[in-house]
Amino acid sequence: MSWEKNFGEQVRRIRKARGMSQEDLARALAGTSVPRHQSTIAKLEAASRPLRLNEACDIATALGADLSSMLGVVANPDATAMAYLTRIAELERAVAVAQRALAKVGGAK
Repeated sequence: MSWEKNFGEQVRRIRKARGMSQEDLARALAGTSVPRHQSTIAKLEAASRPLRLNEACDIATALGADLSSMLGVVANPDATAMAYLTRIAELERAVAVAQRALAKVGGAK
Protein backbone atom coordinates (compact mmCIF):
# COMPACT_ATOMS: atom_id res chain seq x y z
CA MET A 1 0.00 0.00 0.00
CA SER A 2 1.37 3.43 -0.91
CA TRP A 3 1.93 6.00 1.80
CA GLU A 4 -0.68 8.23 0.11
CA LYS A 5 -3.29 5.45 0.23
CA ASN A 6 -2.48 4.72 3.88
CA PHE A 7 -2.65 8.42 4.72
CA GLY A 8 -5.98 8.80 2.92
CA GLU A 9 -7.46 5.91 4.89
CA GLN A 10 -6.22 7.47 8.13
CA VAL A 11 -7.74 10.84 7.19
CA ARG A 12 -11.11 9.20 6.54
CA ARG A 13 -10.97 7.18 9.78
CA ILE A 14 -9.97 10.11 11.98
CA ARG A 15 -12.33 12.57 10.25
CA LYS A 16 -15.29 10.24 10.79
CA ALA A 17 -14.26 9.52 14.39
CA ARG A 18 -14.31 13.28 15.01
CA GLY A 19 -17.78 13.53 13.44
CA MET A 20 -16.51 15.68 10.58
CA SER A 21 -17.73 15.64 7.01
CA GLN A 22 -15.34 16.15 4.11
CA GLU A 23 -16.78 19.68 3.82
CA ASP A 24 -16.07 20.30 7.54
CA LEU A 25 -12.46 19.26 7.05
CA ALA A 26 -12.16 21.43 3.93
CA ARG A 27 -13.40 24.43 5.97
CA ALA A 28 -10.97 23.60 8.79
CA LEU A 29 -8.15 23.79 6.26
CA ALA A 30 -8.85 27.44 5.41
CA GLY A 31 -5.61 29.39 5.11
CA THR A 32 -3.45 26.27 4.69
CA SER A 33 -1.68 24.72 1.71
CA VAL A 34 -4.64 22.41 1.00
CA PRO A 35 -7.31 23.68 -1.42
CA ARG A 36 -10.58 24.24 0.47
CA HIS A 37 -12.85 21.93 -1.50
CA GLN A 38 -14.76 18.83 -0.45
CA SER A 39 -13.73 17.22 -3.73
CA THR A 40 -10.04 17.70 -2.82
CA ILE A 41 -10.58 15.89 0.50
CA ALA A 42 -12.41 13.08 -1.32
CA LYS A 43 -9.53 12.71 -3.79
CA LEU A 44 -6.93 12.70 -1.00
CA GLU A 45 -8.85 10.06 0.96
CA ALA A 46 -9.09 7.90 -2.16
CA ALA A 47 -5.42 8.53 -3.03
CA SER A 48 -6.51 9.58 -6.50
CA ARG A 49 -4.63 12.87 -6.22
CA PRO A 50 -0.97 13.30 -5.31
CA LEU A 51 -0.40 14.40 -1.73
CA ARG A 52 2.33 16.85 -0.82
CA LEU A 53 4.06 16.59 2.53
CA ASN A 54 3.07 20.13 3.56
CA GLU A 55 -0.56 19.21 2.83
CA ALA A 56 -0.24 16.09 4.99
CA CYS A 57 1.09 18.27 7.82
CA ASP A 58 -1.81 20.73 7.49
CA ILE A 59 -4.40 17.94 7.39
CA ALA A 60 -2.95 16.21 10.46
CA THR A 61 -2.98 19.54 12.33
CA ALA A 62 -6.59 20.25 11.30
CA LEU A 63 -7.59 16.80 12.55
CA GLY A 64 -5.59 17.15 15.77
CA ALA A 65 -3.69 14.00 14.86
CA ASP A 66 -0.06 12.90 14.90
CA LEU A 67 1.42 13.09 11.39
CA SER A 68 3.94 10.27 11.88
CA SER A 69 1.27 7.82 13.01
CA MET A 70 -1.00 8.88 10.12
CA LEU A 71 1.86 8.14 7.75
CA GLY A 72 2.38 4.75 9.37
CA VAL A 73 5.89 5.65 10.51
CA VAL A 74 5.49 4.77 14.17
CA ALA A 75 5.34 1.11 15.08
CA ASN A 76 3.52 0.00 18.18
CA PRO A 77 6.22 0.51 20.82
CA ASP A 78 4.48 -1.73 23.36
CA ALA A 79 4.29 -4.65 20.93
CA THR A 80 7.92 -4.13 19.94
CA ALA A 81 9.03 -4.05 23.57
CA MET A 82 7.04 -7.22 24.35
CA ALA A 83 8.60 -9.00 21.38
CA TYR A 84 12.09 -8.09 22.64
CA LEU A 85 11.28 -9.19 26.20
CA THR A 86 9.90 -12.49 24.91
CA ARG A 87 13.05 -13.07 22.85
CA ILE A 88 15.27 -12.22 25.83
CA ALA A 89 13.40 -14.74 27.99
CA GLU A 90 13.83 -17.41 25.29
CA LEU A 91 17.56 -16.70 25.07
CA GLU A 92 17.95 -16.80 28.87
CA ARG A 93 16.28 -20.25 28.91
CA ALA A 94 18.59 -21.44 26.13
CA VAL A 95 21.64 -20.18 28.04
CA ALA A 96 20.47 -21.98 31.20
CA VAL A 97 20.05 -25.25 29.25
CA ALA A 98 23.50 -24.83 27.70
CA GLN A 99 25.07 -24.10 31.11
CA ARG A 100 23.50 -27.26 32.59
CA ALA A 101 24.76 -29.31 29.65
CA LEU A 102 28.28 -27.88 30.08
CA ALA A 103 28.16 -28.59 33.81
CA LYS A 104 27.30 -32.24 33.07
CA VAL A 105 30.14 -32.52 30.55
CA GLY A 106 32.56 -30.83 32.95
CA GLY A 107 31.47 -33.13 35.78
CA ALA A 108 32.02 -36.24 33.61
CA LYS A 109 35.71 -35.51 33.08
